[in-house]
Amino acid sequence: MHPRRLAPAFVLTALAATGCTPPRARKVGPPPGPPKHVQVHDFADLVPQNPSDPKGRTIYAQGTACVVHVPSGSKQTSWQPPETKVVDCPPQMDDPAWDHCPGVLHRRKGEAACICTMDGNPPPPPSEVPCPK
Repeated sequence: MHPRRLAPAFVLTALAATGCTPPRARKVGPPPGPPKHVQVHDFADLVPQNPSDPKGRTIYAQGTACVVHVPSGSKQTSWQPPETKVVDCPPQMDDPAWDHCPGVLHRRKGEAACICTMDGNPPPPPSEVPCPK
């Protein structure tokens, strides 16, 4: 026999009854096409565009959710994705540019071009993405 699962409507009703509200989600557009990889020779020319939460942690787009990295409290022996916490999405992350970048979105100084960089082992190459408006 399979364990019984709670229906989504029940969970949302239970959250509302307890006064808990889910974090603000972001608006997501159609899936982007394949990334255009680029060479970045001088990271000093890149200005991060990701907003920060009240604690100063960088906010990342993750589908319709927004997350921040949180310390795990244990030493990582090999590269592992950092633990994350879902937070309210700031309104500026509704811009379609964030659909193209789950990492850090950078604007090149003095240009309209933007670059997305992500962590990994090995990290994927930087890609050119639309800039937020």
